[in-house]
Amino acid sequence: MRGKAIDKKEKDKLSSYGKLVCDFANAKNIDDLLTSFFANFQSAFNFSNDFKEKTLKIYPPRQMIIDNLSEDERELVELFLE
Repeated sequence: MRGKAIDKKEKDKLSSYGKLVCDFANAKNIDDLLTSFFANFQSAFNFSNDFKEKTLKIYPPRQMIIDNLSEDERELVELFLE
């Protein structure tokens, strides 16, 4: 019975590592990559519940940055991107 518990724990651990790598490799854009990577990293390595939130404050996805801009700032960014 104890061997099965260890096997399941190890299997779950390996599964979370695999999810981390697969989601990273299959991300459609940088925003998806960042949000899924930090969430999966938190899960795979048993980091605290606020790890993702704190990390996204340091490395915010593009959409978070854009959402926090004023209308004038957004127009300026659009001009730079053109």
